Amino acid sequence: MYSPLARTPIVRIALPFGLGIMAWHCTTSVAFGLITLSVGVASAVAFSFIGRHNPMVRYRVVPWHSLAIALISIAAGWFAAYVAAPKCINLEDVNGKVVTGTIRSVKYTQKSMSMHVESSELGSILLSTKGHNRRLRIGTDIAFRANLQETANLGNPFEFDYKQYLYNRGIIYTQHTDVAHIVPLSRNDGILYKVGHYRETIENLIKSTALSHDAKGFMIALILGNNDYITPQSHDSFSKAGAAHILAVSGLHVGIIAMIIWGVLFPLDYYGFRRLR
Repeated sequence: MYSPLARTPIVRIALPFGLGIMAWHCTTSVAFGLITLSVGVASAVAFSFIGRHNPMVRYRVVPWHSLAIALISIAAGWFAAYVAAPKCINLEDVNGKVVTGTIRSVKYTQKSMSMHVESSELGSILLSTKGHNRRLRIGTDIAFRANLQETANLGNPFEFDYKQYLYNRGIIYTQHTDVAHIVPLSRNDGILYKVGHYRETIENLIKSTALSHDAKGFMIALILGNNDYITPQSHDSFSKAGAAHILAVSGLHVGIIAMIIWGVLFPLDYYGFRRLR
């Protein structure tokens, strides 16, 4: 008896993984993730030993491995959402102090900059500036004096939920400062900088085309997963149409996920359990 999902192995991982992310929005108790993971791992181990010396019994329990994989994937999705969720801090403890961080993404305009900064002290923040400095690029370590504010909407009727938009990107604090008050410390030449450099190159190629501004923003979001150039109105339109995932999941992301799934399923071939795929 073959598993009903033997021909679609990605469904056994991707669908429960998504359910795990949704479960995090229902419960943030760490116990849920730990119990789900423990049951999944225990089930996988148990099904592996059942019928170890009896081919007929082993053949019958093969479909039940899908249950163990689903539970582990749900737990993985829950923990992924838990880790990615922005953490709250006491602003009184950090405001006025000099803090450091690393630029994860940057958007230049003619007279300003907008940077996604990752800091061990602050988490993820949106740092906007008056003026711009081309030395501040992806992968650059910076120092600045914190003066953070919690993200908030203006409160206008039917306005775009910008606060939720930033929260979905892992940001709950913002700061606006003069670019002269940001000190570049060093440039990280690791994988983050190299990937960021290639992303900027592709982004600049798209910007140099004759496409309209909205079309360029859509192409950048579709290929690179960077929706900084999607206007809030356009993003809201995609959300209402149920197609916001198009802007969130890029071709680059799909390629990375495919490599991870291949790495997870490859050992099944190696150990002779190809039917579990």
